[in-house]
Amino acid sequence: MARHALFSTLLLLLVAAGLPAWAESPYNPQPEDLQWQAVEAGIEYTTWSFAGVKNRKAKEGDPTWQVAPAFAHLLRVDLNDTGLSFRSLRPLGHSERLEKIVEIFRTGGVDVRAALNGDYFSFAQAEKNPLGLHVSGGQLLWFPANTTSITVDANNHIAIDRYTVNQTVSGDGLKVQISGANRKANKQESVLYSGYYLQKTIPQGSCTGLLLQRETLGPMLNSDIEVKVAKVFPSRAAQPLKPLELALVVCGDARPAAKVLPEGTELTIKTTVPGFAGVMLEAISGGPRVLRDGQIVKEMSQEGFTLPLRLYIPQPHPRAAVGISSDGKTLYLLAGEGRVKRSSGLSADDAANLFKATGASDAMLFDGGGSVALIGPDGFYNKPHQGKNHSARSMANAIAIVRSKKSGGKAPPKVK
Repeated sequence: MARHALFSTLLLLLVAAGLPAWAESPYNPQPEDLQWQAVEAGIEYTTWSFAGVKNRKAKEGDPTWQVAPAFAHLLRVDLNDTGLSFRSLRPLGHSERLEKIVEIFRTGGVDVRAALNGDYFSFAQAEKNPLGLHVSGGQLLWFPANTTSITVDANNHIAIDRYTVNQTVSGDGLKVQISGANRKANKQESVLYSGYYLQKTIPQGSCTGLLLQRETLGPMLNSDIEVKVAKVFPSRAAQPLKPLELALVVCGDARPAAKVLPEGTELTIKTTVPGFAGVMLEAISGGPRVLRDGQIVKEMSQEGFTLPLRLYIPQPHPRAAVGISSDGKTLYLLAGEGRVKRSSGLSADDAANLFKATGASDAMLFDGGGSVALIGPDGFYNKPHQGKNHSARSMANAIAIVRSKKSGGKAPPKVK
């Protein structure tokens, strides 16, 4: 704890001293530097590398490199009538390593062709909950932050932007604003649990729970879901959940109205995403955005990152990121190596420059450092840092390229 406090103090002093926190890119990759090769229908792979420039007269204590070496892996995915789309993956209710996440979804009938680690998470939490928006299979799993997300709609169109979620539950005298998903509620909050995600609610006192039943697992965002109250339960005990069931935990002033609702009461769950047209099927967050309409941007302050992250993210490290084309039909996955001999890492600007070379219009970062892992059907493209066997670290979630049996703009397959 003392070491953490000292580190935070030093960071504050650096900022106060006006030292630059953003590492400008020394590289200038060009489109012709990227030699794309077909992996399978709709997916191409390439690498980009820079050998580095050594100091000619390195003095004692000087860095070895004038310009450090760099190496990155890139996938280009065509979403035009290839049967390919993306899913935002996480094992239901707990964290796993990337290769285990992929295997769980393959076992569930989803044809995963590639996957990349996703959102940031807190090391202090065993559950490794994502920091930002997370939508999977049309189900809202997490929505606390205003960080950048990549999304896909029912027309298989991808977009990158910052989104807020407004969710209410109303009916028979009850109307509550939902503050979060699949987590404990604070004193005046109401939180919605999903049996699609968790097998039971998290016990907590001084609140009232409503077990809700729905007929189908339809998309939730930008749509209304009709449910019925199956029972009222005390929130201090964990309530088991079946895949189609939801549980509303109501605290604070709205609790008395929830306690007296009879079984069979019909309620409406309304979920809207301002600025997003249509139905959102998948979303995975990270940030910050590094490319907007083909121009490099620096938007960490707008996305509310903490001071340590605002100083850590821009610097050269192992790097995971995604980019998209201007028409929302081509997706790029990036895994930049770092902390190894052939690559010191990529900065945020390095990643943005690489995406410009691909022709991407917009791009955003995912969690970096030891979390970076890009996997395909034959194994990892990069070497994850977890352990001697280079397995992938346990993580909040992952973005996966999946192939449906039918081509065209179809919804991604559902997890069984």
